[in-house]
Amino acid sequence: MNFPSTDLPNLKDGEDSTAVRKTVNDLLDKINQLGNQVDTLTTQLAAFASPYASGIISSGSNANGSYIKFADGTMMQWGNYSASIVMVNAVATGFWGTTTVTFPVAFIAGTISAQAAMSVLAGNRIILSPPTNPVSTTLAQFYAIDNTSETNTVYVNWQAVGRWK
Repeated sequence: MNFPSTDLPNLKDGEDSTAVRKTVNDLLDKINQLGNQVDTLTTQLAAFASPYASGIISSGSNANGSYIKFADGTMMQWGNYSASIVMVNAVATGFWGTTTVTFPVAFIAGTISAQAAMSVLAGNRIILSPPTNPVSTTLAQFYAIDNTSETNTVYVNWQAVGRWK
């Protein structure tokens, strides 16, 4: 922001034009300095706010869970549900079954990290593994391991982070 120096109109007899011009030009210099400070502060504020400018683009929920899309392309999704898991596949330490989470919104392929925790509503102890490979853009499948071959009703809390763009 710059204000140019000014030429004053003709002064009346007896007025000291040099002193008036100097005062006006000094005031204009100070106004220009303040304008430069405002420009500098505006630039600094924009730089400070930039990391926070990638705010929430959209959010929502459906029967599968909830999601938040951020301006930088990050998407977080989460949810919970009850599931019956049939433990019939034998392993050395017991039996395993699976449960599948369907995401509320599809991710971009290859960008997803999904995790879940289970608590047993009925049945024996249960251990949850990381998701099976690969996690698709719309779902994640988790293994559950138990010490007996039976059907367990579990409560699943899950979270997934990835990219939407």
